[in-house]
Order: sequence, then structure tokens, then C-alpha cells
Amino acid sequence: MSNISLTRIDTVAAKHDPWTAALMDDYEIPKAAHVFVGRGLEDNERVAFFIGKDGGGIGFIDRDPAGYIETSKRIAEEIEYERIHGLGTCPPSPDKLAAGPEEYEFDEGTFNYNAKLIVQEATMSFF
Repeated sequence: MSNISLTRIDTVAAKHDPWTAALMDDYEIPKAAHVFVGRGLEDNERVAFFIGKDGGGIGFIDRDPAGYIETSKRIAEEIEYERIHGLGTCPPSPDKLAAGPEEYEFDEGTFNYNAKLIVQEATMSFF
């Protein structure tokens, strides 16, 4: 087993990072969540935890962050197109979309909301 370290970052900084901003737009993040980010076990993996005041929250592991950013943009464009032109009118995407991140939910009390660093034990399947 290995450990990964996730560092808490400012929410404004998270909104300026394309990958964490896409996660925040596409998923239900706990209100007033602290954002923790880091690298996964593999070179291309990114990990983000969004921890609420109760110590619970949601986490993501993405093996193709750049692909997910593009997928998120494509989905947003299609939603906007259909909002303007009507449901079901958007032409199908010609490109293959990225699979997206793996999602994990954390129970209340799992993490310290006020921590500056989370060290998580991980295996190849992460948890």
C-alpha cells in the first residue's frame, strides 16, 4: 500500500483550475466544502476531495483529467444548444468522450474539515 497526500487549496484557486472547476460544475459538491487536491498513484492521475463541515463529502480520481475537461465542455455546449434550440436537437458528438472520474462518497466524520493536508492510504484500486 502507498499513501497519497492531498493539500487543501483555496476555493477561488479551485475554480480557476479547469479540472476542479469542471468537477464543481458537474457534480453536487457539499456546501462550503474545503477542496483538497493531489496526485494519485499513477503519473497521470489527479485526485480531489471536497470535504463539508461535517467531515463527509465527495472525492474523485481521474486518470484522464484533460479528457474530462473536454468532455465537460462538450456536455455544457450540448446543454446550452438544446436549451436554445429545443431538447433532442443537438447533433450527436462525433468524438469519443472521456470516461470521467471515479466518484467516492465519504460519510460524516470521515475527515477533518479544518485540516491543511489529508494523507490517504491507497492501493491500485485506490481504497
